[in-house]
Amino acid sequence: MLRNTTEVICTEKTTPLPAAQSVMQSCGSALCILIFLVSTVTTASKSNSRSVRAKFNETATLPCSGRCSSLARWTEFSKPTDPLAECDQTSCRSVKDGYQMIHDQYLKGNLSLIITEADFSKRGWYTCDCDEKDVCDVRLQIEPLNTRVQIKPGEPLLMKLHISDPVKVLYNSTGTAGPSSGQICTVDGGSLQCNAEYKQRMALFSALELRGVKPSDSGDYIIMDNRNEEVIHTYIVTVYDDQPCPFRDQGAVVPAWVFALTMVTLVVKNAARRAFLQKSIQFGLLFSWSVLMVCVCRSVMRSCSSSLSILILLFSTFTPVSHPDVSPLKVNLLDAATLSCSGRCPGLVRWTVFHKPRDTLAECDQTSCRSVKEGYQMIHDQYLKGNFSLIITDADFSKRGWYTCDCDGKDLCDARLQIQPLNTPVQIKPTESLILKLDTSDPVEVIYNSTVAANRSSGQICTVDGQSLQCTSEYSQRVSAALELRGMKPSDSGVYSIKDKRNDEIIHAYTVTVQGDPSDLDGCKGAAVPVWIFVLVVILLVSVIVVLAVVIRQSPSVNRTEEELCSLHCKPEYKGRVSAALQLSGMKPSDSGVYTTMATRNEEVFRSYSVTVQDDLPCLDTGEGAAVPAWICVLIAVLVAVIVILAVKIVQLKRENQKLRNRHS
Repeated sequence: MLRNTTEVICTEKTTPLPAAQSVMQSCGSALCILIFLVSTVTTASKSNSRSVRAKFNETATLPCSGRCSSLARWTEFSKPTDPLAECDQTSCRSVKDGYQMIHDQYLKGNLSLIITEADFSKRGWYTCDCDEKDVCDVRLQIEPLNTRVQIKPGEPLLMKLHISDPVKVLYNSTGTAGPSSGQICTVDGGSLQCNAEYKQRMALFSALELRGVKPSDSGDYIIMDNRNEEVIHTYIVTVYDDQPCPFRDQGAVVPAWVFALTMVTLVVKNAARRAFLQKSIQFGLLFSWSVLMVCVCRSVMRSCSSSLSILILLFSTFTPVSHPDVSPLKVNLLDAATLSCSGRCPGLVRWTVFHKPRDTLAECDQTSCRSVKEGYQMIHDQYLKGNFSLIITDADFSKRGWYTCDCDGKDLCDARLQIQPLNTPVQIKPTESLILKLDTSDPVEVIYNSTVAANRSSGQICTVDGQSLQCTSEYSQRVSAALELRGMKPSDSGVYSIKDKRNDEIIHAYTVTVQGDPSDLDGCKGAAVPVWIFVLVVILLVSVIVVLAVVIRQSPSVNRTEEELCSLHCKPEYKGRVSAALQLSGMKPSDSGVYTTMATRNEEVFRSYSVTVQDDLPCLDTGEGAAVPAWICVLIAVLVAVIVILAVKIVQLKRENQKLRNRHS
């Protein structure tokens, strides 16, 4: 936590060494200021920090878990002395309106903070502490708003800013004839600055107003927080000309009987789904509007062809009715989940599982809220404000699926809950067993993706439906009913995924590495290297060692036997090369050896010369006057080159296997 870090810097002092005393005294103030500024503007990162994204004006739950036997409280990160909500062993208190904790959750170690109607002013970092000791840091982010606007030429475009912080307005044109894209304005408090093209057309009141829009102004207008570089609101604007009647130029109109039959078909279809019963009225209104359009446009349009009528009827009849386009809420396993729903209801509001409409989970009326089933609850203060969100504590895979909120039996909202897939790395030894947990009672399939290049093909290996286990022939004798894969081998390394067959969702992924095999150069990373490479490397290394040992230990080589070369007279071989001063000219490598001057009478040695004649490009000198032959140098160079090539090949194999494993995971 940054607050504590700053306090440590300010309070902990060390005694400088005498030699540095004067230097530190002179720069101590500047150093303190620099450290303070860095610690102030740097966002603290902790192991238990996380971010939560919420929709605008909906409920947000900031998760935090831990045991606290005394006072637990939440504060804004920038305002550590202003508590928002707090709990102790007796009760919970909402210190600031819109923030609250639940006492039942507090007693179970769930210290989550619930923020009702989260807006852009509530973005930022929050801290939960227990007895002034930090427990959690959570960042709240608001999902950017997207608004589609269709206006006529000449009308003004109004854009809300939502925040008092400095913002900039970006424009992305969707038309080829439109203005150039980029930043067009900045707003800082009451100050508006725009480029020349928009200076006379843009005004700042309670909102940003662009006057006199033209079709060329169509495009995306983005309101962006200038400090945090976060998109606040995107306006997707279309400036259109008046079109008095659709399909005016096509010369065709759908007859009234087709509209009537289509509307009846849709109403009957959707009546089968409880969550769309109330939409029958909407279809009735749509039908009336369609008949009116036929009457208005009949003078300028001809009758629709029978083929078009049949096509529309077949499309409306056989198009399946699906759930509304609702983005699923994804949470981590055993975290708290908030299913959002808002509206006005003077009566009973209740939540149910979509396929169990008679089994109530939680409900609220004007007097109180009741948790009918453990783990589901609503908050009465939110209900009175029109926020009917359902809070699910300890969300697990059994609580996935669709939920419905209704008011006095009339559906209000549909929400879908999803659990983030689990990812578990497993490292085991050969012959040990791999145990895979199912985590759900629904039918699942087990999919294997190999991370070993030379392994068997990947794909589905087993299916589980209740107590029934079906596996391919390769795994039928190795897998037990508890999904225990016996006798693991290094070739079994890979990713084993448990997938829900009904919803086609990954439940759990196990990244398995089987260690301990000599063909595995790096057991931690699963990059298998063939045995022949190891054998060849060992042979090459032994060869190099033997050659070097032989070269170093061999005695100095002499090209000819030790013999008398000169007396008062020299042999013909040296006669032309030795002068009276015993100077031997034109030395060659073959002349290397020991030259001794000896008295012929008493056989006394006067002096010995150990001579080594080197090539212009010497290879290796053992230090004893013996040059290593060139062929040995060439052999050593070849062996070293082979070793380098093998090392590069091993690295490539490791990287390929690592990429393959990352692709499967």
